[in-house]
Amino acid sequence: MQFLKLLIVVLISAGFMFGCSKMNSPGASNNFSAFQTTKVFKRELFTTQEECVAVQKNNPLFNCSYSVTFETNGAVYLMYTDIMNQGTYVTNETEVTMNFRESGDAPTQLIFKIKSDSSLEDPDGKIWRLQ
Repeated sequence: MQFLKLLIVVLISAGFMFGCSKMNSPGASNNFSAFQTTKVFKRELFTTQEECVAVQKNNPLFNCSYSVTFETNGAVYLMYTDIMNQGTYVTNETEVTMNFRESGDAPTQLIFKIKSDSSLEDPDGKIWRLQ
């Protein structure tokens, strides 16, 4: 009886380990290795720093870029303006889906396409680069 219980525990554990392995390597088919370590992506709003500084003279709270941070525990932090939007994310091989409980200046759900191991594309077709 003890052997049977041990066998069941081993089989269930193996099922979890092998059944969840895709969750630990999102986007593996296109070499996207984010989410195994914390990753920060940034979308620049200007082509040069000088352009941004010129805009900031009239509006010092204006950001030169947007950023999104993906933590290994499934947490996501999205900075659009001066509000840090906190939520969770899930991914598959082609997309990253972010959900925000209390979105400040972000939609409650945002989906980015995985373009490569170092870039994402937002719904507007803008590219976010790995930092």
